Amino acid sequence: MLESVNGTFNVLQDGKWHELDEIAEKIRLRRLQVDMVINFLAEYDLVTLDKENQKVKFTPPMFRFIIKIQQIEENENFANQIC
Repeated sequence: MLESVNGTFNVLQDGKWHELDEIAEKIRLRRLQVDMVINFLAEYDLVTLDKENQKVKFTPPMFRFIIKIQQIEENENFANQIC
């Protein structure tokens, strides 16, 4: 399950809407598995799910959190390269 969540996060990290079928294809999971992951993430308000159009994206607070983590990781990588 953790790999499914990580894969989904990787697809969504650009902050744009993504179709559920696209996510399933990119992370090589069955659509049912993707639906389960997305529903879990939506239950905890980590993603916004457009059920009618079958699209999903991070909620604005979650997207800001992801961007902040990426910045921290980049700074750590830079610091490690210097030392």
